[in-house]
Amino acid sequence: MPQMDDPFGSYKCLVPGGDDDDDFVLLTAVPGIETKNHQNNVLQGNASFSFDPVLRQIKCCATGSKPPNLRNIYCEDPITCELREVYVMQSGNNGIKFKNSSCTVDRVYYRDSGVFRCKGDGIDVVRHFFSGYGRAEENETSPLYFSWQDADPSKLIDVLQHYRPTSGKIYSNQTIYMSCDASYYYFSEGVHWALKWRNKTVQYLNESFTAYQGSYRRSEVMKTVKLVADMEMESLVCYAPVWNTTDWGSKSHELKIYQSAPPVIVGPVLEEFRYAVNQTNVTIFCMAENGKPNPIIRWRKNNRVVITDSNVIVRRSNGSSSLTFKRVSHDTQGDYKCLVGNVAGKTSKTVRVIIDVSSSSWGAASISITVIVVAALLAGMGLLVWKMKLQKKIIDHLAGVVFRDMSGTQSNQANGR
Repeated sequence: MPQMDDPFGSYKCLVPGGDDDDDFVLLTAVPGIETKNHQNNVLQGNASFSFDPVLRQIKCCATGSKPPNLRNIYCEDPITCELREVYVMQSGNNGIKFKNSSCTVDRVYYRDSGVFRCKGDGIDVVRHFFSGYGRAEENETSPLYFSWQDADPSKLIDVLQHYRPTSGKIYSNQTIYMSCDASYYYFSEGVHWALKWRNKTVQYLNESFTAYQGSYRRSEVMKTVKLVADMEMESLVCYAPVWNTTDWGSKSHELKIYQSAPPVIVGPVLEEFRYAVNQTNVTIFCMAENGKPNPIIRWRKNNRVVITDSNVIVRRSNGSSSLTFKRVSHDTQGDYKCLVGNVAGKTSKTVRVIIDVSSSSWGAASISITVIVVAALLAGMGLLVWKMKLQKKIIDHLAGVVFRDMSGTQSNQANGR
């Protein structure tokens, strides 16, 4: 590189005929950086530096009343941290100073690594640091190491289970994903897995293992493995190679696996219900028991998945499910199939919903027609009675007229005689 006109930049390792996806940055050359041994170690009087695992703070204290400068730079691996030592040698402070205190603090998070310098009265120290893998959400504390020799490799590896079941238990035949997350500062790439069985045999997993998946992230060394849970599995062990040595660190994760069981339908597997049109808040049920883990329940009608909409409410809870129809219509009629299943088996139940014709709109229409006919008959009878009364009045009137005429004729005849 010294003979190159412009040696600065990023270098990749290319394998002839290899996959470009496997290329990775091997070296980064940056101008203006000179590596030196900056491991200053000046400590006088009561000057000190330490780490508080509860507050997650580096604490640096001077001998006098004036707090020292604490400059902290984060970096990912030993080489990068060594190159960045030159920056912490520059004056400056990014720590937190307090009034009436001779100490300065700076926060360090889980899995952080970097280099810091603390300079003040009676103290001038430069140290690399790298943090363990405790989990804040589980109230775990993790140490902060300032020396390679003091590090505990098991504290720098974390075995994680992804897609944890809601019950918190793993059942046989369930698919589980495990990842090994190792400190990029302390370990190099090349994580390996071993599966321990209850019969004391050990199975080393590699790329030929059908459920093996490997992936790397820039800031950490990680590999993921997919397993189908078996009652005879005892533990999964992650092995990570210690950087620039022939040593290996390891972390074991116990696999506590429970026996799975298929769900069983409660009650008859075929039910039939009759409802009236416009009936409201009608509910049908599907219940299962003994399922381990809790089964997944789905409803289908005419081979289509039933989902919550403006008229149907789907509810699920602890191995049971229900469908509620806000208002029954002719479209509600049909066979509703309840599909229940988990990793151990599947079963189903059919609920047949029938709309009662007698209570349908046709029945209502028949009643309306009957009422109309009766009303028409009554109206017709009333008209007939009215006509008969009218005819009687006309006949009575005509009879009176004829009687008067006959009386007058007889009277005239008598006078003529």
